[in-house]
Formats: sequence, structure tokens, C-alpha cells
Amino acid sequence: MVMVFPRKDYQTLREKIKGIRMQGTTRQITLAACVIAFGFVGYYLLSITRAAPVTFSSEAETGTLSANATQVSDSQASGGSAVKFTAGTSSEPKCADLTNLVFCDDFDGAANTAPDSSKWHILSGSSWGGQCFKNLPENISQDGQGNLKMTLINKSTTQCTDSDGYPSSVTSGGMDTQNKQYFKYGKFEIRAKLACAQSVWGAIWTSVGTGPAWPEGGEIDIWETFNNDGRIKNSIHAGNPHWQIGKYIPAANPAYCNDYHVYGIIWRNGSIKCTLDGVVRNEITSAEANGRPWPFDTYDQRLIIDLQYGGPGRPNAGAYDVTELPDSMLIDYVHIFQ
Repeated sequence: MVMVFPRKDYQTLREKIKGIRMQGTTRQITLAACVIAFGFVGYYLLSITRAAPVTFSSEAETGTLSANATQVSDSQASGGSAVKFTAGTSSEPKCADLTNLVFCDDFDGAANTAPDSSKWHILSGSSWGGQCFKNLPENISQDGQGNLKMTLINKSTTQCTDSDGYPSSVTSGGMDTQNKQYFKYGKFEIRAKLACAQSVWGAIWTSVGTGPAWPEGGEIDIWETFNNDGRIKNSIHAGNPHWQIGKYIPAANPAYCNDYHVYGIIWRNGSIKCTLDGVVRNEITSAEANGRPWPFDTYDQRLIIDLQYGGPGRPNAGAYDVTELPDSMLIDYVHIFQ
């Protein structure tokens, strides 16, 4: 069946669709790239594979997806169902560049399952923070509700030696696209709900792909927070010797960690624009390098998402309050366009 709905934004539709419970049914949302690229209303496609015949229109109405949809013959939905959402226009919206979806993960797997191993490499061992990464479901797994869940846990016993040589009882999760996929330029969008613990050091970032080692190969911090001070840091690292540029998005009320937000960059030649919920908030350009090496037009990068605790350089093993743990970060989706 094909259904046409009034003007709604994509995320509202997606949340309502995810709220519909269909017994024995597998749901997968496929979206027109030009709509995702800009995060606005437009043309959407919902593909539904059914284990048993179900009348989608009644379930959609029950799920309050829309009460005033129009639909055509069910014969058009043989082998499944297609739902077309439009923005009240008769044609698909026209889009600019950066609409080719080159990487996508909506984390729609079953609860306690690992992220897709064809897309992600799971981090393990000591790290840059005061914890160690573990490839365990309690630290990193899909939650069965359309999210990837990374969790900081205090194990009460020494689990590893952290990056500064101190024994650590805290474990967490992290992953990257190393040896899976590398990127140079594009529009990155990651929808996430951040952890709120005071000593959280969370990050969505890129670093060396197939180029030279860090820092010469470059690093882009799409989103980074320290000690839950409420701000979001956008930054780059480059050069040998190392240099960096950092810019902040001010704290918000309510805090960013209280809800989902879309964190992203638009990475083009000579420019990295940092976005929050589809709005450009900061830009870092090659002109700001002032003649220093700018690797971002030369080398590709891998994407990294991790949840760390504290940070490097702590003076002793008890510098952080582990009583605030466990705490989790949820990743709803990762979309990258070129």
C-alpha cells in the first residue's frame, strides 16, 4: 500500500513508526538520501517485511502515526508494504550535493547483540581515559530498541592498567571503522543521547585512516565533552609537531545529555562545518591553520565513537567518583553522505 501523510519531520515519523508494535514482524526504514541529508520534511520510504499478513493502515492509525492518510490498493504492496511520506507536494524535493549515502547503521538488531562486524571494529584494552574498553554486551551492544548502548561500569576489581599506568576498575565500550571503511569529505550525522555522569569523557570523532600516524594524519572531533560541563567541543588536531584548533558550542538548558541530538560535520575541501541538530554552529577552515599542515584535504579518516571516563594525566587512581556509575550513551543512528 502507499500512504501519503501531511507535513512532518523525519525524526517524528521515525519515532512513531518505531512505536508501532507488530507481532512477528521485522521492520526496516529506508530513506530517500536527499531528505536525510538535510534533516527536513520530504520523501520517505518505509519497507516492512511481514511474517504474517497484517493490515498496516489500522496499526499505523492505532500507533497515532496519522489519522488522515490516503492509500491505494494493497496489491501494490505484494511481498511487503511500502509507505510514502510526502511534504505536501506532488514531487520529490530537489537536493544539492552530499546526498549519496555511503555508510548507514540504524542499530536495529536484537537486544544484547554486537554491532554489525562488517561495519565496526570493537575497541579493547587501555585507552586515552581512566577506563579500559571491553568487548562485552554489558559495555557495548544493541538494546533491541533501535540504539547502540555504550555503558561505563565500575567492576570493583582491577580490570586493566589505563593509559597513564594506573590500575582501573572501570570498563566501557568503543568502536571504530578501522579496516572496515574510511572517509574523506562528506556529511556526517550521528543521533545520540549522551551520558550525564560527572566524569564522563565521551566523543564522536575521526582519526587516522590509511594516512600517516596521529597527529600528522589528522583528527576531527565532531562532538566531545569533558566532566559534563554542558558544553560541546568541536576541534581538529594535526601537524608534526602537533597543533590544534578548538571551538565550543555553549551549554544548553536542559543539558544536551537529557535528550537525543544529532551531532555532525559537513567536511569539504578547506572547510569543516560542525552541526548540531542540522544547524551549523562552528566552522574550522584551512585558512586558520596559518600555513601549518592541513591534512584533511589529503588523507582519509576512520570514524570513532567511544565512551571514556575521566581523561589522561590524572594524578592518582582515585581521582574520579565511581559511585555515579553505571552510565550509558545511546547511539540511534550513524549516517554518512558524500
